[in-house]
Amino acid sequence: MRDVTALGGSSRILRSTTKDDFLWNQLAEAKWGSRVRQLAEKEGSARLGRWKEYCQHRMCLQDPRKSALNLIQEAYTDPWRHLVCCQLFSRTTAGPVVRATIASFLKIYTTPTSILEADKAEIEADMSTLGLQEVRQKALKRMSEGFLAQDWKLPSDLHGCGNFADDSWQIFCRGQTSSKGVQDRFLRQYLSWLKTGKQAAAGTDGSAKPTRPRKRKMELAPLTGRVLRSVNSQARSGPTRASKRLKQQ
Repeated sequence: MRDVTALGGSSRILRSTTKDDFLWNQLAEAKWGSRVRQLAEKEGSARLGRWKEYCQHRMCLQDPRKSALNLIQEAYTDPWRHLVCCQLFSRTTAGPVVRATIASFLKIYTTPTSILEADKAEIEADMSTLGLQEVRQKALKRMSEGFLAQDWKLPSDLHGCGNFADDSWQIFCRGQTSSKGVQDRFLRQYLSWLKTGKQAAAGTDGSAKPTRPRKRKMELAPLTGRVLRSVNSQARSGPTRASKRLKQQ
């Protein structure tokens, strides 16, 4: 993954480029698939001039520490993948078979678009070991569509996501460290472990400051050939041309 700060810091032209709405639109398509523009603009969650805001809300802002608890969702800090994980291990034991199934599933379905365009029967077959396949398949499709289309604030605004998804997303994707209002005991254990780890890092004499979860520079989707061509074109002619191209579309 590349990040905005690193990309924007390489030259004055690229710093201007990362502020350009056209680039953010292209990055959204590279990260979440071809359906993102159709759904986001149809429902009004992303309009001209708002693609940066749209992308930032749907990207991970934190690089959470891995704990000895080895919670299943620790492995998925990308927000959409994180919510898929939360939906798939709901009402399961979260044991080795469940973990392997989720890992395999997310290798097949890498974007919300891939879920939306996949055949229902194929999705159900790829999660058959989890049970409740039809229910999960419908929930995943509706959640993935809402993830792209809705102007959501919390995961609980999306279909099939509740308080647990809210708390897990806040902790692993947004960097929340407070346990206030968190009901799930495993999430509370993680936050307690995080706090204990901070205290331990301070040392016995208390001279060192507690460590904090590392701030994650805003991640970008892998730059596809189309996005690279867009960046190169802007580097030659300036960022305004990209904006004009977007307005003409």
